[in-house]
Amino acid sequence: NCKFMSITHGKEGTEIFWCEKDGHIISQNISYKIENVVDSIGAGDAFLAGTIFTYIQNGENFNVYQKQLTLNTKPLVANILSNFGARYESKGIQFDFGNDKCQYCGSNIITKKTKLQTNLDTLLARVDDAYKTGFEEKLKEFLCKSKSFLLIGAGASYTTANYLKDILEKTGKFAQTITPCDICDTNLQIFDTVVLCSYWGTTPEILDCMRKALSAGKKVGIITGKDISQFSNIPENVAILSYATNKFIREKGFIAVASIIIPAFFITKIYFKSENIDKFLVDCISNFKKFEIKAKIFKRKYHVVDIFYNGKTETIAKDMESKMVESSFGRVTLHNKKNFSHGRYTTFENNRPNLVIYYDYDEKNKYETLLMNYLKKFKSENIIVINPKTKHEHLKEFELLLFNQFFINLLDRKVDYEISVPAHSSYSVELYNFGR
Repeated sequence: NCKFMSITHGKEGTEIFWCEKDGHIISQNISYKIENVVDSIGAGDAFLAGTIFTYIQNGENFNVYQKQLTLNTKPLVANILSNFGARYESKGIQFDFGNDKCQYCGSNIITKKTKLQTNLDTLLARVDDAYKTGFEEKLKEFLCKSKSFLLIGAGASYTTANYLKDILEKTGKFAQTITPCDICDTNLQIFDTVVLCSYWGTTPEILDCMRKALSAGKKVGIITGKDISQFSNIPENVAILSYATNKFIREKGFIAVASIIIPAFFITKIYFKSENIDKFLVDCISNFKKFEIKAKIFKRKYHVVDIFYNGKTETIAKDMESKMVESSFGRVTLHNKKNFSHGRYTTFENNRPNLVIYYDYDEKNKYETLLMNYLKKFKSENIIVINPKTKHEHLKEFELLLFNQFFINLLDRKVDYEISVPAHSSYSVELYNFGR
């Protein structure tokens, strides 16, 4: 019942056996010459894939099959073998993963959707689903009666805590942000409310902070992406502010999106309810999907990045720094624009970054002009200026925070590894597991 058979003979070519409907066997030798073969390992597999694909498309006509095989499959395999071989990684070949076509063979690149892209694709649906949990009402009721807040978070949740601090301060409240390990050195008596920000909600350090805050007689709430209402270690007098639903499982990879944007979205909506933030969110996502990076920074495995911010964009800059470092994109240095002086000049000039991110909050003054002119003398092609497009003052920080998530995703598409799944060295595994 065999209708088709292919036997490869290395550099001598390939022998094709074809069974016609009447049982007649056709044999044909398809030879080809390849100049400057880099690596032949895997060539047979590549050619076999091409022959099978061609057979599926043209299985009824040998002449058409032979023609397509000669025109398409042979040149494709020859191009690959003469350019970089089957094991390109050992040859130091650089691919531009931001393109739709392979720059060596011209074929369409079909890439698996990354974990970060999946997180972004489900963001709007997650926000819509969070409405059904009553998260907005619970958060509003918990926050409105307090005047001073201690906000605690780590990792992505530290960004959530910082953003909430910024919003509370804009409304005249007193707020401070710390990480869980700092609670022992913090005077809890100056706060009436402690807010714990944690996607999981029940990690050991969060529970420890909860117990310390309760023992100090403080009002305590947990902003979480999980349903922890049945967790036995959470006392009844702790407010569980959960946006969890049964529709979605946890976010994928190291780069959190919804666990930052959902709390930020509802916090902004609560305190600046006059703005149409629902439409604003949809419009921003639509616009950010079209953003492209023109800087030529992706020809290296590891990057050196300098980020410039001011007081209004500190939370945004720290979120970007956290994402870049934790994803192993590169080493990042943060600079408050007004404190960029003294030895920072020398460090910047002698250790030039291959990417500069400059957060511009529509502050047009002489110092900003001088600083930008200085930076352009050293990194004119690789400076990315990020500024809010909205004219609504209360939405500018939220816009920049949302943009960060899409910017990191754009980097994810440009580099040749998945940013949201960074590799660990064997030396760091023990340390990582201990930290967990």
